Amino acid sequence: MNSASSPSSVPSNFSADDSILGFKYQLRYALYLLYDAQRADGLDVAIDIERIDDIDVHAANKLTKLVQTKDTATILTNSSAPFWKTIRIWSDAIRNGVVDPTAIRAFLLVTTSPNPADDSAIVNLLQQNSTESRQEALSQMQIRAATKRPQDTLGKAYQAFHDLPSIQQKQLVEKITIQTSAPTFDGLDELIYDQIVHGPPNKRVAFGKVLFGRWDQLVEAYLRERSQAKITWQELQSLLHEISLQFEEDNLPIEFIDMLRHAIPSLSDDNRTFMKQLIAIGATPNQRQRAQRLYLKATQLLGFWQRNLLVRPDEVLHHNQRLIDECELQHEGAGTNSGLASASAEEVGRHIYKWANEHAPHLEALRIRRRCSDADVIRGCLHALADAPRLGWHPDWNILFVSPTLGE
Repeated sequence: MNSASSPSSVPSNFSADDSILGFKYQLRYALYLLYDAQRADGLDVAIDIERIDDIDVHAANKLTKLVQTKDTATILTNSSAPFWKTIRIWSDAIRNGVVDPTAIRAFLLVTTSPNPADDSAIVNLLQQNSTESRQEALSQMQIRAATKRPQDTLGKAYQAFHDLPSIQQKQLVEKITIQTSAPTFDGLDELIYDQIVHGPPNKRVAFGKVLFGRWDQLVEAYLRERSQAKITWQELQSLLHEISLQFEEDNLPIEFIDMLRHAIPSLSDDNRTFMKQLIAIGATPNQRQRAQRLYLKATQLLGFWQRNLLVRPDEVLHHNQRLIDECELQHEGAGTNSGLASASAEEVGRHIYKWANEHAPHLEALRIRRRCSDADVIRGCLHALADAPRLGWHPDWNILFVSPTLGE
């Protein structure tokens, strides 16, 4: 994905969706690679992403490996653009003095595609460790680079390798490692699940999904800031510890971000009951937009918890009932509140809704679990129940919004 595969050099038939999926695969592989580097080199390991190569691996502050990932079914033949663009990245790094080929352990190309059918193909030769196979691969690459440089499509890639002194060409080829038929997304996920030792052992998939979301956020912040700091194993360990606390018995994970993939309808098109309830009390457009996000967060979280057996069905029922009972108490209190004696029904509804937004979210008794203290979770759950509808803000909500069928 690095400089040699920037948007300006992507062929016109290359799908933007493929590019996005390729980048997501790169990030997932980077997470796996940090685990793998820690097993090989201990705690003092780190990675860079999109700096020299897709992934740069460091141990004890020394660059040990450059990694290029290719999530593709396209077989890497002798003339494949993914192969030669990778060679260009490595050749440029060596020629510019960024990488010392004698000091680095490996130049790794990871592809989900199978091996070429031809045993004498460069990619197949580079998967063998014999001197003869490496020499044959080097010869083929030198000949191709020398003769194909004038090409429009891969000319710069061939030229980059051709421009290296022959000794550095040899040093590069000796250090190339190619992994074909690499794990796909699902396979990578399974490999990472196997590494997770934090949290309950029977919840590793749910733990992994939360980890993937948090990892993507961590990498996004790292790429945005573009500081010199690498992503270290200690940072990953800290992240794993934070997530493990959310999987303790009195807590729940709330950082699941699958909800971000769901589109929120425009206010004018949103005819869900919880939105009608807000219109009935004269809620502002900003309040209704915020309610949409809170509703989505709560429903997606609840679905995630239930699918992954993180909550019991009775636990959800009891939590819902606590919210319903408390809302009923607020309506009873409003009926005896002298300050609301002359208030309109809309004003009473706004009073109840203000309680739901400002006071209820901070009551420990209304949390689904004691340490699951994110206030927006309770706000969203209240909106979900208002959509059912099993509670409401307007004094006559159960007349206005509960049909005879729903009320049975």
